Amino acid sequence: MPQHIPFPELTPTLSPKETAECVKREIVRAFPRTAFEIVLRETKPPVLTVRWWDGPNRTLVDTALEDFRSRKWEWQRDANGDLYSEEWREAHTVVETSGLLGYRMYFDMTFELDRHFTLLTLMQAAKRLSEQHGVAMPEIRDTVAELLAEYGSMPDTEHLRAALGKFYEIDDGGTVIGGVPLQTLILNDLEFLPFL
Repeated sequence: MPQHIPFPELTPTLSPKETAECVKREIVRAFPRTAFEIVLRETKPPVLTVRWWDGPNRTLVDTALEDFRSRKWEWQRDANGDLYSEEWREAHTVVETSGLLGYRMYFDMTFELDRHFTLLTLMQAAKRLSEQHGVAMPEIRDTVAELLAEYGSMPDTEHLRAALGKFYEIDDGGTVIGGVPLQTLILNDLEFLPFL
C-alpha cells in the first residue's frame, strides 16, 4: 500500500451495499436532472448496474464513478529498470459522525453502465440523421410491449410490464451508410453528445 495513505491499518472497507449507497448519492449529486436506477447484484465480484435514460453520456458517468474504483494500479520500475505493476486499494477521507477525520475504502465491484434513450430523443436523432443522409426514417419499436403482445400476460412475463415505454429498438431495415448501419450511426451520435 502506498505510503501517502495515513494509517492504512485503520481503514475499514465498506460493504457492497454501503458502497452502492455512496455511488447513488454521488450520481444524484453530480447529475441532479437525470433519474438513475441503481441495482446491486451481489455476485462474485459484485456488479452494480447504473441505468438511466437520455442524460449524460457514459464517459461523464464513468468519470463520476472514478473515486469508487477501489482497485488502483501503479507502474513501477525494478532494480533492472523493468516495468512491473502494483495493485493497491485507495482510501477516501471522510468525516466521522464524531467530527473527526476517518478513512474508508469502497468495496471492489464491477460497474455496468446502461444508458437508454426515450422515444422522443430517438425519434429526433433518427429524423435528423435520416434527412441528413437522404434515407428513409427507421421504425422505432417498444420491444417490451411487443414481447408481452406475443406471449401474453403470464406469471413469467408480468414483471416486464413495469418496463413498458422504457426500452426501444431501432429497426433501420438494413440501411447502411458508408459501411455503417443507420441504427449504429444514430446511437453513436446520441452517445457522443455530451449531455441530453
